[in-house]
Amino acid sequence: MKTLDSILAQRRHIIQSYQTFDIRRASQRIERQFAFFSANLHNIVPLLPKKAYPEIFRKLHANRRLSFIDVEHAPYEHILTISGWDNLWAARLRHCPAIVCTYHTGSYRLINYLLARAGVPFSLLVANGAYRQEQRAMQALYAALAQQAGITLDMELIDAEQPQALIRMARATKQGRSLLVYIDGNTGTTVAGEACRNLLQVDFGLQRMAVRKGMAALAHRLGLPIHPVLCERTPDKHFRYGHSIAYHHLPSLLPLPNEAQHDFADRATRTLYAQLATFVARQPEQWEGWLNIHNQLILDPEPHPAPDLDDLHLWATYRAGNRACLLHLPSYCTYPVPWKLYRQYWGSYNIHFFSDIHTS
Repeated sequence: MKTLDSILAQRRHIIQSYQTFDIRRASQRIERQFAFFSANLHNIVPLLPKKAYPEIFRKLHANRRLSFIDVEHAPYEHILTISGWDNLWAARLRHCPAIVCTYHTGSYRLINYLLARAGVPFSLLVANGAYRQEQRAMQALYAALAQQAGITLDMELIDAEQPQALIRMARATKQGRSLLVYIDGNTGTTVAGEACRNLLQVDFGLQRMAVRKGMAALAHRLGLPIHPVLCERTPDKHFRYGHSIAYHHLPSLLPLPNEAQHDFADRATRTLYAQLATFVARQPEQWEGWLNIHNQLILDPEPHPAPDLDDLHLWATYRAGNRACLLHLPSYCTYPVPWKLYRQYWGSYNIHFFSDIHTS
C-alpha cells in the first residue's frame, strides 16, 4: 500500500537522479541522443547558450519519467495539483465529439486519465510499434485506475499507419467518440503514396519542417472543431517534485465561412505548430520532441563544403558500437573518425558544454 511519504520519496528520487546524472559518463545510446539533441537546439533556437543544453537534457528526461508516474499518482489526493483543466469543456465532449489536439509537453499522458475520469469516450491515435506497445500498457493502467475511481473507461487505440485509419476515425466520431491526437508526434492519417500529399512545410524556430495535416483535413471533412490543449509542468525553482500540472485550453479551430478543406488544413496545422513553438521557446525542457525532431526538418539537399574541424563549438561526439563519430551540428552530417581524434574532440566538447556544470 503506497503512502503519501513513499510517493513523495519516489518522485524525489527520480528528480535527484536526473539532477546528478553525468552525461559525460552516459551509455552510447544516451551519448548519441544528446549529440542530436544538441544539434536540434543549435539549429532551431541558436541563441540558447550551449552550456544550458545539459541541464535542459536532464530536465527533459526527468519530465518524461514523471509523466509515467503522474498517471499512477493522479488518483491520490495531495500529490498532483492540477490547474486550468476545464471540467465543463470535458463534460461537453460527452455529447459533442471533437478532435482534441495536444502535444508531448509537460505531463502529456495525464490527459488520457482526465478524459476518462470525465466520462468522455475517446479514440487515441497512435503510430509505430514501440509506441503502440507503450500505450497498451498505459491503457491497462488507465483501466485499473478507472476501476479504482469507480468510473468506466471508454478508450480505444487507432493505428494511424493502417490503411483503414481514416475510416476508423470517422466511424468513431459518428459513434459519439472524440479523437485524441498528439500532433507533434507527426502521427499521420494516410499511408503509402498518399502521405506525401498531406505533408506541409511549417516554420519552427529558425528551421522548417515537414508535418502531416491529415488531422486538420479530417476535422474539416467531418465538421468537427479542433480543441488544442497544452500541458505544462510548473515546478518550483529547483524542479524538485513536479507536482503542479497546468493545462492551457487554446482557442478552438474551425473553418472560416466558405474556407476550403485545403486552406483550413494548412491554416490550422500552422497555428498548432506555432503554438507549440511559442511554448518550447519558453520551456524547452518540457518538450520531448527535441529528441527526434531532426527526422522532420527540411535540410538543405545541396552538398556542404567540408566543415571546419577547428571550429570546435560546431561539433558533438558520440560512439556507435566500435566506431567513433563526430556530428556536425549545423548540417547533421556524421563523420566516422579515428578514436584518437574522437578523444581529442571529446575533451574539447566537454569543456565547451560542461565547464560550468558540477555534478555529484
